[in-house]
Amino acid sequence: MVVDKDNEFLDFAPLLDQDSALEYSNEDEKLPLPQLLAKIIAQRGSFLDISEDRLKEEIENEQLSEDTAPNQGDVEMEGEPLLTREQLRSYEEFKKVKQEIVNSVHSALNESSLSLDFVSLLISCVRPAAGSSSMSPHLKQHIKIGSLSSDKVDPPEDTEKLQFDTSKVGRGWKLESLERAAANLKSSSLRLKEEVEKEKNFWSGMVEVLKSNEVITSMNMKNSKEVCVKYGYGDAGSTYYDKGIGILKKDTTTGDLFFENSAPAKEEKQDKVVNVRIYEKNGETVNLIGESNVEQRLHSFKEKKGVINDIAKARFFLFEEELFYQLLREAATLISLQVSAEEDKIVIDLHDEIIEITEVPPEEVHAPADLPSNERADLIQIYLRLMLYAEHKRNLDQRNIPPLALDTEAQSAPQTSLLSLIRPIIVYNRHKRTLKSVRDVLESIILNHFENDRTKTKEHLAEHLNIINHCNEPSARSKDPFARVSTPPASILELATNSLIVRVKLTSLFASAYSVMNLTLQNQTGSTVLDVTLNDVRELEDCLNWAIRNYDSI
Repeated sequence: MVVDKDNEFLDFAPLLDQDSALEYSNEDEKLPLPQLLAKIIAQRGSFLDISEDRLKEEIENEQLSEDTAPNQGDVEMEGEPLLTREQLRSYEEFKKVKQEIVNSVHSALNESSLSLDFVSLLISCVRPAAGSSSMSPHLKQHIKIGSLSSDKVDPPEDTEKLQFDTSKVGRGWKLESLERAAANLKSSSLRLKEEVEKEKNFWSGMVEVLKSNEVITSMNMKNSKEVCVKYGYGDAGSTYYDKGIGILKKDTTTGDLFFENSAPAKEEKQDKVVNVRIYEKNGETVNLIGESNVEQRLHSFKEKKGVINDIAKARFFLFEEELFYQLLREAATLISLQVSAEEDKIVIDLHDEIIEITEVPPEEVHAPADLPSNERADLIQIYLRLMLYAEHKRNLDQRNIPPLALDTEAQSAPQTSLLSLIRPIIVYNRHKRTLKSVRDVLESIILNHFENDRTKTKEHLAEHLNIINHCNEPSARSKDPFARVSTPPASILELATNSLIVRVKLTSLFASAYSVMNLTLQNQTGSTVLDVTLNDVRELEDCLNWAIRNYDSI
């Protein structure tokens, strides 16, 4: 008889159901009250629908079903055919099969536990807390947490598609790199072209500065070396504190060379120019009769532009600054000669006129009015600048004098300035005024002798009066054009009469600006009748009147 293996366990279904029912009843009794109540509610519904009558009815129905159940079983048994022995399975075989199933379940449980421990050990390498929480106690005891790690390794796919994709990516990167390199080379070439243009402009300006005979040097400025230009007068003999050194810088935008003054100053200096004005004194009133033309000197700087013009402009204003500085220094020592000095003005009182030397900003410079002494004011300002040039030359010559030997006993005299700026103006003006007074004395004496006959007096003076100006000029004037200025002025007046020859030598002193008059009287034979030195014009007039009264008429 063939046994259907698929229905092998179907014969044990009633038995399994019976065991299952028993197990379920046993489990219901073991369930805690909350779970039991939940199960009852799930099977029977809410307790609100349960009543006493309904429960009694259900109990009666269950009793009737139990009484009829054995009878129905007999009927069914009688109707069913009897099973063979081969089809029946003993209870022991069923237990054996059940045990095999239980063992398989246990084996699966062990394998899942091992898999869980393996995964937990892997996780413990990255997250120790999460891995150890799911790890078994046995594994925790024998294996250190985090001792197992893993990495993801993708097997290489050596296929044509992968190679083709890789080559496409490589070509894309190469093309992108080439485009980037081309853009960088283009931008670098443009930047290099701009830098070359800037350097060209810078060095063109530098060559222009060199061609103009400017002195180029280098100097450390704020821990960096700068290209500088000397525009001052230090090498020409100037002792001014500002040596006149400017920086030649390159414009970062265009590369053009521009000039920047580097003189340290506590406050910003303002460019100023020296101006000369002449005033006439009529009693207490003072009238302007002359002013120098400074606008013409500044006009050349306004027309030209460039670094050469900036250097020349800085040199011009530096000279003007030094000129006024030297004038102020000298004016402070000439108070006894009627010279007063203020912050930006020097006033020289010359008895009948006033010379005013001021510093004027370029913005306030204007063309002078048409005045009679404008040319004289221009000459005075030219004279002041020439005298400063002469002072520089004298200082330069003194530097070239070799020093004395150390073993010589003779000591050199202290160096004193031979040239000055304002003092010669005062001394020569007073000398001229005194010379005129002496001539007036001689004219008054002759006029008194001719009984106020001015015609005869003029004729006699024109014929017999001889005036020699600056008679003591040194012979070195041909070599030194400033020899007259450095020499005290001296003049000689000679007047011939019938009985006497009057000779007056007038010498002015630089120290006091006063004049000394040496009067000499000679007779017709050439012998000296009188030789006396006088210090006042009135004394000279009295002496001449006395001498003429003691001799015959003219």
